[in-house]
Amino acid sequence: MSHKKSESDIEKERPKGRLTSFMIFNKEINHKVRKEFPKMDFSEISKECSKRWRNLTEKEKQVYIDKSEKDKIRYERAMNEFLNRYPDAARKKPTKRSSRGKKDPNKPKGVRTSYQFYSSAVWKYVKKDYPDYSTGGISKEIGKRWKELPEKDKEKYVRKSDQDKIRYEKELKEYNRKLKSKSGKKESRHKKGKRRDKRRSRKERRRSRDRSRSRRDSKRRHRRHSRKHRKHRYSSSSSSTGSYTGSSSSGYSSSNSGSLSFTSSSTGSYTSDSFSD
Repeated sequence: MSHKKSESDIEKERPKGRLTSFMIFNKEINHKVRKEFPKMDFSEISKECSKRWRNLTEKEKQVYIDKSEKDKIRYERAMNEFLNRYPDAARKKPTKRSSRGKKDPNKPKGVRTSYQFYSSAVWKYVKKDYPDYSTGGISKEIGKRWKELPEKDKEKYVRKSDQDKIRYEKELKEYNRKLKSKSGKKESRHKKGKRRDKRRSRKERRRSRDRSRSRRDSKRRHRRHSRKHRKHRYSSSSSSTGSYTGSSSSGYSSSNSGSLSFTSSSTGSYTSDSFSD
């Protein structure tokens, strides 16, 4: 059975990228700088290496440029073999997506340095002078010209950078103020939602109380009605006790106690238990 490799396993076999001339120089000189300056941290060592790279002559740099070209050939060969083995793989290594997400488009742009203002002003002229240069070559040429530029000419771009710094601070204050107002609105909405929930819970409690009260009242009414019905039934049964006798002739007879009796000639007789005026 053919077992397909996962993307992570394929990416492990991807050849390492091409080394630049400065990277090759940095690998060689880094351990020497560490020995010379053992108390330096990583950032200070990298600054020292970049200083030494700038101080190199063109002939000395050419050695590392040739090594970089050889490494480029190595990378292209390894990349072709990799793509022949895995034709579905991308030519460039996929970039990792940041967990922070997209940047806020309303956030103000950062402060531009004096060199950035100079580079944007001089770029088109350098491109005309050297049309065969790539973007990296043009940026190197601008860097050389910036170093050779006198301090009086640099002051113009330094002033522009200072003005841009003031602009950035104002925009940043306004941006932070808007963010605070938005967050305050969200908090107020959240508080309103909590209050609404409390009101609903109170209403539900009242409704449940009303329901329970109505049930109690209905039960009490039912009990009262049943008691009245029982009393009425007992009183009607006790008041109906007596006897009747009679013949064709009828009449009333009374005694000293005030009780009356009725006789009739018809068959049967009726005597009331108590009869009062």
